[in-house]
Amino acid sequence: MNHNSKIKNYNMSSAHKKALFEGQVKSFDQRGFIETTAAKAKELKKVLQSQNPNLKIHTVKMYNRKGDNAAVVRVISGNYLEKLNTPKSTGKNAKNN
Repeated sequence: MNHNSKIKNYNMSSAHKKALFEGQVKSFDQRGFIETTAAKAKELKKVLQSQNPNLKIHTVKMYNRKGDNAAVVRVISGNYLEKLNTPKSTGKNAKNN
């Protein structure tokens, strides 16, 4: 029995899980967001929060995957959302006030 197991198995070895989450964390740090399944996003959120407790993380459901109908979500950094919401001032018509 698998009582009080805090880490999901995902039918892969521990080395494979470690490599998976390391790759996802690296991609998340570079891009500010990542698309993955809901279950893996939940685990990824725990890993990211353990590395940086002050990080704000949002999850948004995108769609259900075609083959197995798994929910695909986008994990978004709070800093990435702020960057998206700030207006850009470029070109000749932009004025510095």
